[in-house]
Amino acid sequence: MAKRAPGAKTKALGAELRALREARGMNQADVAARLEVSEPTLSRIETGRRAPDLEEVATLLAIYEVTGQRKEELLDMARTANGPSWLQAMAPRLPHDSVTLATLEHDATAVTDWALMLVPGLLQTMEYSEAVMRHVGVPDSEIGDRVIARKRRQERLREVDYTAFLYEAALTVPFDDDRVMANQLRHLVELIQEGVSVRIVPAAAPAHAGLVGSFMLLRFIDRMPTVHVELAQSDAFLSDQDEVAYYAAVVERLSELALDTSHSVRLIRQIAERR
Repeated sequence: MAKRAPGAKTKALGAELRALREARGMNQADVAARLEVSEPTLSRIETGRRAPDLEEVATLLAIYEVTGQRKEELLDMARTANGPSWLQAMAPRLPHDSVTLATLEHDATAVTDWALMLVPGLLQTMEYSEAVMRHVGVPDSEIGDRVIARKRRQERLREVDYTAFLYEAALTVPFDDDRVMANQLRHLVELIQEGVSVRIVPAAAPAHAGLVGSFMLLRFIDRMPTVHVELAQSDAFLSDQDEVAYYAAVVERLSELALDTSHSVRLIRQIAERR
């Protein structure tokens, strides 16, 4: 997949970071060493030829001792710098972690989802998304924007190398309205038939490390992979090499345990018929 050219916001962010460095009287070599990147990489960030990730921007702001409102403004800029236009418009109305995740998905060349109890956001119907958000306590005033944003995120399914592994239990969670899950199961079958890689890990599969919890593994052309873990009140974004390697190994095991797409369709239909 061809790499997208950096946008105007990425270039603006780079210029801001360069101005901060120069205002502190620091050279690129010293800052690059503290950021643990090469000097050419820092140069590409400052000239807008490479979009920095959120952790890199946070580290640079700490080096330059930027705090308060200015820090938050630059972090917000980093969250959407290389994201799609719809995200830049909606970002003020979405949680910061949601903006970060959508930006990472937009930048990624490959995305792997593992879902233990809920269908992944990239595969959800709008009514399923709304039902989940209501059950987990998202305020009514925020649900509309979040559901729309989740729907817009799904545009990446046709553009990225995507695979989802779903535990069978995620297909049997009851909702107040039985039609919510019935329509969701139908949607999963349609996605598979359209070529989206969705594979079910049957409940009869032996115990494995994926039972600890759901996650998303995102891979990029020009940076280390990132693992996204959704928590009750916030999200975690992991990029430590050892942590990423652990989750990559979990994905390999899931691939061994999961049904292929044709057998996954058969199981989804069987579950739908039993409802």
